[in-house]
Amino acid sequence: MSSEIKVSSVKAKDGTAGISIADSTGRVTFSDSHSLIAGTGAFLASMTSASWAIASDNEVLPYNDVSTEDRFDTDSNYNTSTYKYQAPATGVYFFYYGVYTAQNDAGNAFGYETNNGEINNQPDGANFFTQKSGDLDHIQTCSLIIPLTANDTIWVSARGTSDYYKGHSYWGGCRLK
Repeated sequence: MSSEIKVSSVKAKDGTAGISIADSTGRVTFSDSHSLIAGTGAFLASMTSASWAIASDNEVLPYNDVSTEDRFDTDSNYNTSTYKYQAPATGVYFFYYGVYTAQNDAGNAFGYETNNGEINNQPDGANFFTQKSGDLDHIQTCSLIIPLTANDTIWVSARGTSDYYKGHSYWGGCRLK
């Protein structure tokens, strides 16, 4: 035996809004638009120049393009002037980067940093997420899953002086939950 409940909204015990159901469309909306939507705040950033550059220790890598070709910023959470991503809501986030590096530099390292400082992922304190010695060109890639609080910022920065090629470097991410 099937049953049917007809409502236009569901509210919390205290009367605050919770879930609204549209008329004939059946669309459901939530009062907290970020609470149930995985994949929000997604972006893919790269650099507009195709040239070699040198980053000093802790320098933010200048990923300044989220609008050409396949680059994007679905919810405008990435700042192309500061090169930092701002978490739209408290949750768990996934980030990744690829940095084309080496040129004439025998040691290049990169990592993630937040408004709370370098993300400490190692017991030796260097906080490298990727590092390679040798002057042959290569791409360093890295992934990170991290809890962030609403309005926290995160970015990719160099660990020590490091060469990188802007034309083949990228980073991106999204909210998981």
